[in-house]
Amino acid sequence: MRSIISAALLALGITAAHAQPVRIGFVTNESGIGAASGGPGTVFAARMAVADFGGSVLGRPIQLDDADFALKPDIASALARKWLDEGYDVIADVAMSAAALNIADMSKAAKKIYLATSPLTSDLTTTHCSPYTVHWGADSYVLSEAVPRAVMAAGGNSWYFITVDYTLGQSLERDSIAALTKLGGKSMGASRYPVGTTDYAQYLLAAQASGANVIALATASDMLVNNLKQAHEFGMPTKGQMIVAPLLQQSDIDALGVDSAQGLSSVQQFYWDESGSARAFAERYRAKMGTMPGNQQGDAYAAVTHYLNAVKAAGTTESDAVMAKMKATTADYFGKPATIRADGRLLTAVDVYAVKKPEEMKGKFDIFRKTGSLAAGDVYHPILEACQFK
Repeated sequence: MRSIISAALLALGITAAHAQPVRIGFVTNESGIGAASGGPGTVFAARMAVADFGGSVLGRPIQLDDADFALKPDIASALARKWLDEGYDVIADVAMSAAALNIADMSKAAKKIYLATSPLTSDLTTTHCSPYTVHWGADSYVLSEAVPRAVMAAGGNSWYFITVDYTLGQSLERDSIAALTKLGGKSMGASRYPVGTTDYAQYLLAAQASGANVIALATASDMLVNNLKQAHEFGMPTKGQMIVAPLLQQSDIDALGVDSAQGLSSVQQFYWDESGSARAFAERYRAKMGTMPGNQQGDAYAAVTHYLNAVKAAGTTESDAVMAKMKATTADYFGKPATIRADGRLLTAVDVYAVKKPEEMKGKFDIFRKTGSLAAGDVYHPILEACQFK
């Protein structure tokens, strides 16, 4: 029977090896805190990339699977381990820094590519750098360089941090303090709280009493939204202290409302209205998902597209050959050129935005006004000698 099947495949011009799918596994957060900013939307954006590519590469179907790790690092690691053991070509996403660092190490050991499209820790290209990781989205170093530059230009030179006490928040606070010091600003202290906290009154009051002219919310998703809601209830935006939220995303504004978010500064590596190609992608996404894509969705679409282009150019899914093509080829990041550095860090221009006032908006999703743009060479962590992979 096996010989009959092989003969039939050969008659069609297809070898048994070529009949095997190219397999991409998305370890994603579909039910934990912050699922609204990633999860199902990120997977849908990645599937859009596969469909736009034609659904196959090198004569092989592209199989994209997703699984929910519910923001639990042990589940994320187990899912990635299962897929790596099954021979998947790529692991992707992982919207939790601690889990992402573990998966980067696992992918390195397995010599399989990891497309880090959602985690934000800069440790992915420093202490945990790998020849098989591409860190596609913005990271804590980028955020901490770009936002302080914009805010300090407006007079915000003393900061107090309200930080979620896990890898992401710690990285963002650490990198922001380093950037502030370099730019001549200073930290006035920090309050740290565990994941899942819902009452932030004591931390906001400590920030108010600190004398800092900037309150920096080093957190994301639901926790960020709740911080901002309570700050608005306390009337803090009108009491002389500027509030910055480096990780503010489209989905956060949807949950928060523009009235409570107007004027907030944030970094957006992707914004749906930044170019013609971004708008075209966003409108197709909105037709299915009911809202506009944010950073995680833009990064997932662009990363999967660039990976598949590299597979096609390399003529193989072998990780070293594909990674070499990814690093040698300029990616199209929705009209902006992007390159991948030797350590796997994606480099592209980074834009700083402020949330518009309601009267400035031309529609429900017209929420950001660009206030500045920084060249890639100004905001990314310098490459470490130990991370200069070929």
